[in-house]
Amino acid sequence: FHWGWISALQCINVLAICYQLIKVTSDNLNVQIIQFVIFSFYRSFLFGVTFSFLPTLIAGPAVGKAAGIMMGCSGVVNLCMIPLSKLALERKDGDFLLPNTILLCLMLPSLLVIFVLGKYVKLEEQALMEKEARSGKEL
Repeated sequence: FHWGWISALQCINVLAICYQLIKVTSDNLNVQIIQFVIFSFYRSFLFGVTFSFLPTLIAGPAVGKAAGIMMGCSGVVNLCMIPLSKLALERKDGDFLLPNTILLCLMLPSLLVIFVLGKYVKLEEQALMEKEARSGKEL
């Protein structure tokens, strides 16, 4: 049974959401151990799956540029966390509930994005199979 790239990407989303939910809802140190384990799996799968999937989506010569753009976008999102962290430290007395809740809310649309990406990948695979079938008949 083959799960595929899209299932792997959705598993990464689920791990990220579970991690962030624990971060937002619990301050129990025993639960934070579970959070650490979830985060470890998340980071491992994130880079492994993402950089393995990228060449299936982007043509060979452009993979490096696409990876750079992807990491650059990640950096921009992380830069946006600086004002939120400052807000939490200065106005909320070190309570990071607001920045963590915003991150959790930003993760939820990624479930839909991966679903749409899955539809696109499936259409591409079908078009490739049809093209191969036509070229086989021409021989």
